[in-house]
Amino acid sequence: MAPSQGDKKMFISAETGESLTTAQQWATVELFASKLYQLGIGHSLRPNSDAHLGDVVLLYVKNSIYIPAAHWALLDLGATVAPAAAVYKARDLVHQIELVKPKLIVCDADLKSEAVEALKILSKKMPIVTMEELRQPVKKLKQRQRFRLSRPEAAKRVAALVMSSGTSGGLPKAVRVTHHVVTSNAQCSAIVAPDLFDDPTNVISAVLPMSHIYGYFKFLFACFYTGETCVVHQSFDLKAVLDAQQKYGITSFFMVPPIIIALAKSPIVDEYIPSLQKLRFITSGAAPLGGNVIEDVKRRLGSHIAVTQMYGMTESILSTCFNPSDADVASRSVGKLCGNIEARIVGHDGVDQPAYNETDPDKIDAAFKRGDALPSGELWLRGPAIMAGYHGNCLANEESFVDASDAATVPHYHRKWLRTGDVAVIDVKGRIVIVDRTKEMIKSMGRAVAPAEIEALLLSHPQVMDCAVIGVHVPEKGTEAARAFLVLRDAQASVARDVAAWLNDQVPSYKRLHGGVVVFRGEVIPKNASGKILRRLLRQRKGDEVVFPERAKL
Repeated sequence: MAPSQGDKKMFISAETGESLTTAQQWATVELFASKLYQLGIGHSLRPNSDAHLGDVVLLYVKNSIYIPAAHWALLDLGATVAPAAAVYKARDLVHQIELVKPKLIVCDADLKSEAVEALKILSKKMPIVTMEELRQPVKKLKQRQRFRLSRPEAAKRVAALVMSSGTSGGLPKAVRVTHHVVTSNAQCSAIVAPDLFDDPTNVISAVLPMSHIYGYFKFLFACFYTGETCVVHQSFDLKAVLDAQQKYGITSFFMVPPIIIALAKSPIVDEYIPSLQKLRFITSGAAPLGGNVIEDVKRRLGSHIAVTQMYGMTESILSTCFNPSDADVASRSVGKLCGNIEARIVGHDGVDQPAYNETDPDKIDAAFKRGDALPSGELWLRGPAIMAGYHGNCLANEESFVDASDAATVPHYHRKWLRTGDVAVIDVKGRIVIVDRTKEMIKSMGRAVAPAEIEALLLSHPQVMDCAVIGVHVPEKGTEAARAFLVLRDAQASVARDVAAWLNDQVPSYKRLHGGVVVFRGEVIPKNASGKILRRLLRQRKGDEVVFPERAKL
C-alpha cells in the first residue's frame, strides 16, 4: 500500500524539520506495535462481546509525524482506534471514555494530567502510556501477533471510533469506521482526482487535526497510499503554514474555510504570494465555503490554482462529492458524486426531488438569493464510504438510516440510505449544491433562510474578515430573523450599519438582517477544529450591543 522507495520522506515536522522516510515509518510501526502488544493490545482478534471491535485504544495526542505510525501499529494488532481531540479537557474526555470504553489510553506527556483527571472523575483505573514512552528505542523487538482480515471481515471490522456531532446534533457520537470504508475512500480518491491524489511529487500541508475525520483520512491513509510527502503542523498558525509552504515547496493545501478566508483576506499573506503562486491545489472541506471567497483566493494567488470544495462528513469518512479535475467544476458546488456513491434529494413530504434545470452556477446562486422555489431537500447517500453506524446508539442509527427498497439485491454498502441532515440541490450536470444544515435553517416570515448563504455574501464585502449568522426570535412579529456576528477591518458601529445595509439591498426581505448585527472586537467567531461555526455558543450570548441598519424594517 505504501510507496516502495524506502528513502523517500513521507512525513516532515513543520516545527522541527524532523522527518520520517518510508522505511523509518515502517520501523516505527514495528516499534510501536511491539510495545503496545506488551501492554496487552492485540492478543485476540475478538476481545469484546462486540465481534467487530478489537481492543479499543484512546489516542489523545497532538499532530505529529509519529501519529500515523501509532494508528498503523494499532490496526496491525487488530485494535480499534478512538481518536480524541488534543483540545479536549478532562470533562470532554469523560463522555468519550464512557462511550467507547477503551482498554488503554495513549497520550502526549503534556496531556496526561487531563486523562488522569478524566479517569478520576469516572472513578476508573486504566493504563496510560505516553507517545514519548512508545518512541523510546529498544535493543530488540519482542514477538507479537499479526492479524489479517478477509474481505468480508474488513467490511464489518471497526478500524476507528471517530467522534461526530451526528447528523441531527446532540451529544457527540462515535462513528464506526470500518477497514473497508477507509480503503474504499483511498482508492476512490486516487481515481477521481489523479492529479491531486495520485502524484507522488505532491507535497501537502497537514495542519488539520488528525483526530478529525478530514485529517484522519487524508494524512493517515490517503497520502501514504499515494506516496505524497506530508508536512505536519502541531497546530494552526497562519504564518507557520506560510513559512512551511515556502520552505518545503508545498503544492497542495487541504484546509477548512477559516484558513482559506485568511488566505483571501489576511495582510500577512502579502509577502508570501510569490511562493504561494506555486500551489497547484487548494481543497476545502468540513464546512461550506462561499464562492466569493474562492474567487478572491484565485484573484490574489493565481487563477491557475484549482480551488475546490469537497463534500463529506464523519459519517461518510470524508469525500462523497469531489471532482477537482472535472470540466464542470464550479465554485458554488461541492462537485459530483464520487464512484459508487448514490444520492437522493428528499423533500419535506418524503418525495424525491428532480434535478434543477439549470447549468449556470451563477444563475443557480441568483435563484437562491431571490428565494425562488427550488427542488431542494435533504441529501441522502449510500455507498462504500458510509459508516457502519453510530457506536452504542441505536436511537441515532434509527434516526439517521433508512432501509433501501432494493436492499435484497444490492451490495452491503447500498442497503441503507444515510440521512445527512444537509439540504441540497442537484443540477442537470450532476453537481450538488449544499444549501445548509436542516437544524440550522432560520424560519423567517415562514420561509427558510440558509445561514451559509448569507455568510458567503457577507464575506464578499471588503470590510468583513469573518462572520456568522444565526436566527433570533422577534416576539412582536412572531418570527425568526437573521442576526450577523461580524469581524471587521474597521470595527466601528457605523461600518457595521453600512455592511448590513449593503447586504439588505441585495436579498429579499425575509433574508435581511432584521435581527441586527453584533460587531466582534478582540473576539473571533467560535468554531470547532474542523472549521464549523459553533452557532449554539452564539445563541447563548447575552448583553451584546446589537446594531441595526436604518433601512432594515421587518
